[in-house]
Amino acid sequence: MFPYLIRVDGIPAGFALVATPPYTYGSEFYMNEFFVMKPFRGIHVAENAASQVFDKHAGSWEIQTNVTDRNKRAQAFWRKMLNNKVSNSRVQEFVAMRDDNEKLIFQFDSSMA
Repeated sequence: MFPYLIRVDGIPAGFALVATPPYTYGSEFYMNEFFVMKPFRGIHVAENAASQVFDKHAGSWEIQTNVTDRNKRAQAFWRKMLNNKVSNSRVQEFVAMRDDNEKLIFQFDSSMA
């Protein structure tokens, strides 16, 4: 597990937790948790932080998020972020059951970004 504290001008703004096998679903890396506090949203903090995390860990990735309508903002964030970071043709997006819950899943290889 790799923990990251996201900072803006030295101020904690969020965090990311990256899992590795055996705590992944067949990928080398799994975004176990990713959070940016509300005052830092919408100003590219999350995009920059996620991009830096992917750059630190080149390889196959999986990101999961809830498929509910209440989670549209996170779904849109990951779609946009991954489209900017990785060619859209190299991101697999699908819905599957994980841990008894339906999830929207993104799979990609950051070494090809």
